Amino acid sequence: MNPMLQSFLSTALPIVIAVLFGTWANNKRLDDFARRLDRIETLLDNIRKEIGEEKDRITRLEIARR
Repeated sequence: MNPMLQSFLSTALPIVIAVLFGTWANNKRLDDFARRLDRIETLLDNIRKEIGEEKDRITRLEIARR
């Protein structure tokens, strides 16, 4: 076997495979994080909507009391 090929297969190839696997695993974690942020954003939107509805109700009560 060619010494250059043997050297590549024994050292560089495992390093390349490890880097590719690490990149893939890190991207998967970033996707999970993005999904969590989307859920948080949805919850915040719901909270803002509910606060707006309560604000409208309070305004109507204040007008009715006058």
